[in-house]
Amino acid sequence: MSEFGNLLRLYRLQCRLPQTGGKLTQDYLAEELSLRSGIGGFSGRTVSNWERGEHKIRQTHRHVVISLLQILHEFGGVRTLGEAEALLAAGEYRRLTAVEAKQVNPNWQQPFNTLPDGSPWPTVEEQLALLPPPTYSRLFGLETTVAELERRLLAKRGSSVVMIVGLGGLGKSTLAHVVAQRLLAEGSFVRVVWLTLAETEAIWETAVSQLHQQLLPQQSADLPFQHQFVQVRRLLTQHPHLIVLDNLESEAVVQTLLPHLQGISQPSRFLLTARQVPGGDAGNAFLFHMPTLSPEASLDLLRYQAEAVGNGRFLEAPETDLANLTQVVDGHPLALRLLPRLGQVIPLPQLVASWQQSQIRPIEGLYQAIYAGIWGDLTAVEHQLLITLPLISTAGSTVAHLQAISGLAGDALWTAVLALETACLLSPGGSVYVPRYGVHGLTRQFLLRQWHQTGVPLQTVVANLVYWQQYLQELPAAHSSRRNREHPIEAEQANICQAMTVSLGLPDDVLTTEMKALWVAIAEQMFLHFEQRGNGRLWIPILALLAEKFPADKQTQCQLLSRLGILYRMQQDFDKAISQHQISLEIAQQLEDEQLIAQAHLDLGNDYYRHQQVEKALAHGQAARQQPSLGGRHLAACFNLLGMVARVQHKLDLAESYFVRAVDMWEELKQVSEQTRSLNNLGRVLQQQGRYDEAIACFAQAKTMLAKSGSALDRVLLCLSEGTLYFSLNRTAEAQAVFQQIDLQFLERAGHLLYYGLALNNLGNIAFVQGDYAQAENYLQRSAAIWQEIGYEIELANTLSKLGDVFAMQSMFAAAELHYERVLNITAKYPMNKQATTIQDETAADLEKLRRQKKSWPR
Repeated sequence: MSEFGNLLRLYRLQCRLPQTGGKLTQDYLAEELSLRSGIGGFSGRTVSNWERGEHKIRQTHRHVVISLLQILHEFGGVRTLGEAEALLAAGEYRRLTAVEAKQVNPNWQQPFNTLPDGSPWPTVEEQLALLPPPTYSRLFGLETTVAELERRLLAKRGSSVVMIVGLGGLGKSTLAHVVAQRLLAEGSFVRVVWLTLAETEAIWETAVSQLHQQLLPQQSADLPFQHQFVQVRRLLTQHPHLIVLDNLESEAVVQTLLPHLQGISQPSRFLLTARQVPGGDAGNAFLFHMPTLSPEASLDLLRYQAEAVGNGRFLEAPETDLANLTQVVDGHPLALRLLPRLGQVIPLPQLVASWQQSQIRPIEGLYQAIYAGIWGDLTAVEHQLLITLPLISTAGSTVAHLQAISGLAGDALWTAVLALETACLLSPGGSVYVPRYGVHGLTRQFLLRQWHQTGVPLQTVVANLVYWQQYLQELPAAHSSRRNREHPIEAEQANICQAMTVSLGLPDDVLTTEMKALWVAIAEQMFLHFEQRGNGRLWIPILALLAEKFPADKQTQCQLLSRLGILYRMQQDFDKAISQHQISLEIAQQLEDEQLIAQAHLDLGNDYYRHQQVEKALAHGQAARQQPSLGGRHLAACFNLLGMVARVQHKLDLAESYFVRAVDMWEELKQVSEQTRSLNNLGRVLQQQGRYDEAIACFAQAKTMLAKSGSALDRVLLCLSEGTLYFSLNRTAEAQAVFQQIDLQFLERAGHLLYYGLALNNLGNIAFVQGDYAQAENYLQRSAAIWQEIGYEIELANTLSKLGDVFAMQSMFAAAELHYERVLNITAKYPMNKQATTIQDETAADLEKLRRQKKSWPR
């Protein structure tokens, strides 16, 4: 049965006929729906099919959906706007508009002015500030083009994905920027978001992650991909957004993205800029071919740029000579901007003659010739800065970074920056306080060719890696406790990725030992950052490539694969985590390195434990324990893993002994965070044994230690355990006080969905005991949604069972019965799991009791 079918049945069973008080049958609903929608042919079988998930109402039959909501609301099944939206979301229908909401209930107000977390939409001014700074000071010849593109994006019919295609330097990004600004100012879209995506194998995942960060900035960047995708899709399909994906350079990237974008674009729009028309099937995307400038606009731009660089000879030249030059470059804007610089050293007739001889070359080849001419006109200091630019991401970099990698400083650096900016080789950006400088894609291509011809500037590449390694090393003390989005690493992550990507792409024969050591150091520092703040998904392809760079150094390769697997585990991609750690184990066994073998087994044990495969987790924990030289952190971690497994298996005495040894070892190693976690685990075991005073003392000791470590996650884990203990002792007020100390927003932002779900479930239990059933339902529904999302079915069954109790206490017997039945269906899959069978037995008893009351149900 589908989620939509479940909800439809639930709401129908809650309905009562106003005349008789009887139930709303499937036949009655079908007849009423036919009358209201004007579409005949609906029958009880039709409704039955909807409820079983075999069919559903077509998206194009919107008026039928609205009629269905009207009936369910009038007959008491759908009581609130939130319940109506829940049914729509379950069926993947778009949200109610303000007009539609009033059609169902005139008193319903659709809160279009707020985000899902209740915060207001960003203002126009705030969104304009988030767009990239304009790289133009004036437009030439684009007025008609801008109007045509606006019309396409606002059309109610036609494609919702529009792609501007054309060669680099034609002004595609400029056109998109102007259109985005105008549509934002006109209020045509609730939000306009601009993304520039670095090309990776996981380009779709990268796009969703960046969209999630911009659309929902208060949530974690490291939520599982599916969680991020569901939230992004919900926003884009409920509210009209304009999403600009700029500078998609390769055809493969475009072809990967297009099928995904079509499914999440209505009523939103996607505006893409790309260099190539996608081969084969471009889907329903509308291709907007970027025009070159007209002769008149070309002449205007040429003169404007000549004045900007101070080329008086161009300004005084006869119009016919300049027209000849604009004809040669065929209205290509970047060429028109670059030529006045060449005209300062080359006589105009010679310049025209040179380009007339080059007309048969493709325009990209023409640009190469232009760059070569400018290259020859630059000073040695300007060359020194220019040759470093392939190391800068499209987001641009700071002056401090440019200084470090170029070796220039003071006046020499600023003189070179200004010269390259004047020559259109550097693009200014950033803010007045922290300026940043980017580089055009064509400039990067030319410089990479220079690298190929003259040799890779290895000293510069290494200096770049050294800069980022030192940058990362200096951050933890000052910024480890920061939770907000403006973490320094996040502003520079694109440049750090660029540093790694460029250097990893160099030929093997030029790689040095120093370079490899810097790679490993940067990877380790970034891994520690991801553990604290998330977003490790973007680093996975780099770490995978890095692991391949050490075919001879198996020890380093093994350690890198361990980190890579942990990043996959953080994404809850357990299959890939296990795969990487299995490879790591095989390498460690080849090396006969007992410490690496133990680490690989511990990694696999934790993978399987999180994946709820306890027997396999136990096998790997025992294999780690059997390593003869096991000691230190590995031994303490092994005791902790074996203790967790024993606790789940209800071998409580064994679990206690493991955790006691882990606590003692962590104390010797002075690892406060790990010691508090093992203490927490020990307290939970003591609670299960009924040794409540000892458990409370254990939690108190952990609390004292947490005052030193300041770990927000460890505080949450301790609150969950302590609050659960008080709740089990019927000390509800104390349990509530502890659970309310949990920072729910932190858990959601940080992506700790398991603990977020537990916290919500516990708060729901408290509200239920206190008789606040509306609040209990709210918490428990949110918890159940998380269990479904991360695939924790036994926890889902536990939460749904309590939801059934909530409905039963409110005499909502149909809803209670439906939830109890779902619990029994879930727990039947786990006959060997003690927790599942306990939930099953208790729920079966509750359902039997409910059914005995059937005669007293309202008629």
